[in-house]
Amino acid sequence: MADIGGKLELFEAKWAEVPASGDTVNLDFVRNAVSKRRIARGVIVCRTPNGFPLANGIRFSLVTLADTFTISAVGDGGDGFAITAP
Repeated sequence: MADIGGKLELFEAKWAEVPASGDTVNLDFVRNAVSKRRIARGVIVCRTPNGFPLANGIRFSLVTLADTFTISAVGDGGDGFAITAP
C-alpha cells in the first residue's frame, strides 16, 4: 500500500501468469474496509505478459524495468517486499 497525496494505491503480488478474478479478493477486502473513495487504484503485480483491467477496477500488471516503481525486500525490513513510488 502506498499513500500518494492522500489517496491509497493498493498492490498485491501473485506468482500466476494468468491470474483470475478470484485473485483480487484481498484487495477487494482492503478497498471495502478502507472506503473505495480513498483508493486511487488496485494492482495485482504478477507474471502476466500483458496487463489488463477487471470490471471491479483492479488491474493485473507486469512490473518491468521501465516502470517507475521500486520493489525492495529491504524496504519493509526483509519480511516481504515494499513497492515505492518515484
